[in-house]
Amino acid sequence: RKTDVLAHEHNIEFLLQAVDKGNRIKFLGGEPTIMPEVDKFLDILIEKEYFDVPLHFTTNCTNNNKRFTDKLAKFNSIAFNYSIDGTDKVVEYIRTPVKFSTINTTVPIYNKIARFNKQNSSPDVEISFTWQAYNFFNLYDTVVWAKSHGVPARPEVLRMPEWASIRGIPFKIRKPYLEYLITTFETWNDRYSKRVLPALRHALSDEVEYHPKHLARATKRFDVARNQHIKDYIPQIWDIIQKDYDDLQVWRC
Repeated sequence: RKTDVLAHEHNIEFLLQAVDKGNRIKFLGGEPTIMPEVDKFLDILIEKEYFDVPLHFTTNCTNNNKRFTDKLAKFNSIAFNYSIDGTDKVVEYIRTPVKFSTINTTVPIYNKIARFNKQNSSPDVEISFTWQAYNFFNLYDTVVWAKSHGVPARPEVLRMPEWASIRGIPFKIRKPYLEYLITTFETWNDRYSKRVLPALRHALSDEVEYHPKHLARATKRFDVARNQHIKDYIPQIWDIIQKDYDDLQVWRC
């Protein structure tokens, strides 16, 4: 079983040898904070008192179980990459059934663990924001929210699948919003804006468009399957795809 493969003694020793060469152990997903094999691996590290092993977690911040966070707090070098694609109803639409209130509660808990173990004023944390059509208009709010938690956000422009990319939003709509964002973030002139501006400038130089009908088709399929409606979550996208959305016939399987 996967649990046995990860937690097997010789595999742990192999990982620790890599750490001795200056590397750190990265836990990716799925969602590593709820994976039983990761939990068991941490137990073994704790039992062996390997508290100086540098650990790095990529997490969607949906697990703040105290039993798990207490284990993390035992280690002396913890870093987090928060995979968060928006705030409020935007992220709830993209990552159904995730609740933003849970993310908002979890981030400070992980920040405290990272700050405590790094023993400095800035935790070793960052947000990876996959920038796509659904959260195109939510980037500013996400960066403001991230800054309120002391976490820089780094946009990663989604290319595939094509229907989900920001190219599905007509350039005449993208352009003024991007220009507004660039002007706004340039006035910040801090570590938060410097993480964002390269992606914004790149997006402004990209005038390629995909027809919104492809975004409309995928969105309607999501809505039918989830028994929801995009207009209740991301009205800016609804305004763009409404005609194509209404013309589509999608049946529940």
